[in-house]
Amino acid sequence: MKRLLSFMLMLFVFTFITGASWAQEEVGTPGEELFPEFQVDEDMQKLKPAVQPFIPQYGGWVTSTVLDERQEGTTLTTSLTQVRLWLQMAFSENVFMYVRGRDIYLAELYQEYRDIENDNSVDLDLGYIGFRSDDSTLQLFLGRKYFLVGTGLVMNDRADGAEVKLYSSIVNLKLFGAYTGFFQEDTNPYNLSTRDYSDGAKRVFAGGTLSRGIGNQEIYVLGVAQVDMGDQESDRKSRYQSQYYGLGVRGVISDSLDYYAEGVYEMGTSYTTGNEESDMQAFAAQAGVNWFLPYQLNPSLIFQYAFGSGDEDKTSYMDPRANVRGNDTGFLGFGTYVGGYALRPQLANLHVIRGGGSFTPFSGMEQFWLQRLSLTAKYSYYMKHRVTGTINSGEASEPERFVGHGGDLLLRWKILYDFSIFAGYAVFLPGDAFPDSADNRTFAMGGVTLVF
Repeated sequence: MKRLLSFMLMLFVFTFITGASWAQEEVGTPGEELFPEFQVDEDMQKLKPAVQPFIPQYGGWVTSTVLDERQEGTTLTTSLTQVRLWLQMAFSENVFMYVRGRDIYLAELYQEYRDIENDNSVDLDLGYIGFRSDDSTLQLFLGRKYFLVGTGLVMNDRADGAEVKLYSSIVNLKLFGAYTGFFQEDTNPYNLSTRDYSDGAKRVFAGGTLSRGIGNQEIYVLGVAQVDMGDQESDRKSRYQSQYYGLGVRGVISDSLDYYAEGVYEMGTSYTTGNEESDMQAFAAQAGVNWFLPYQLNPSLIFQYAFGSGDEDKTSYMDPRANVRGNDTGFLGFGTYVGGYALRPQLANLHVIRGGGSFTPFSGMEQFWLQRLSLTAKYSYYMKHRVTGTINSGEASEPERFVGHGGDLLLRWKILYDFSIFAGYAVFLPGDAFPDSADNRTFAMGGVTLVF
């Protein structure tokens, strides 16, 4: 139940980012709603400190989603209902507070072969105090907030800690330190090992980015250290200690074309299945281009590439001690990567090539509520890095490079300012790396969002 709930919550983070914020001002990349560009919680981008001290602002939203997943001859259908309530208030022109609570209810609608208990989770979603200098060149945040590093491969989630941002005409510096042990065990987004799921992941993160803007382009370097503070048994060691170093660039080439690219090197130590310590030497990279065409129906084209190194004898990329012997060369980050909802790949031992586009079919209509309906489609092609290795939790075990291909479709419709609906469908067609008996996988979702 814990592993299922953790997966559903992680999945809902993606649909929430692309769902709850629909009823507010549009931001981000058109047509990328099902495939977020690893941005910090987009609702936070719209929040501004109240200009009058001690005048509270508050609101919330409700999102209800039905999810249906079918693979390997099994069917799982669940509903996920989420309520989020927020409050923000300024204490002065330079000091403000933001608090957000959440209630998430997971209910089983249909499950073959075994029963799953319904589950309700109530906790503090976000809660922090923000400080800034008069010219905003110095900013400080303390509390539970989102921490984003680069494009989000290394880290992109909530944690408890502090973040400092310094802006200058020469370089910009962001430093942070965070701890993950205060989350509820079931909903801790950093769970990896069996001990994590039973006790809650107790990890310390520290690092930051150094960036320089050159015109409409930005180049940055990043560094993050992750220390596993969790308890472990002497005969089953599972601590995963990792450090990440990366280089990235992003920018705007023209009014209709933007891009991003990032490469990351991972080092550190982990434990093999035989309880022996091993060194890590892993890599990951991703790049993308978004092209917005100035034509009727607002079409856009999207191209993305992502890579995560693999290990020839690693049995799972969802277990920190799955390496059988030798150095651990399989990449494992603590961020997010959305590479197709039917396969839901971990970015490890994989090359992923994706392309697609979006358009608004009724943008020429007079009715404004019809103009806000958009359709998005993406195609994904998957190949293994290490042919003899596996992907995810041991899938695609045949010694072949072609993992398969898939497609994702999304309809989103912001009917009113405070009411929107969305629906999505995804399919994965196994390739040569899967046994001949492997079935196609499908994933479908649909839901509504009400903002108040």
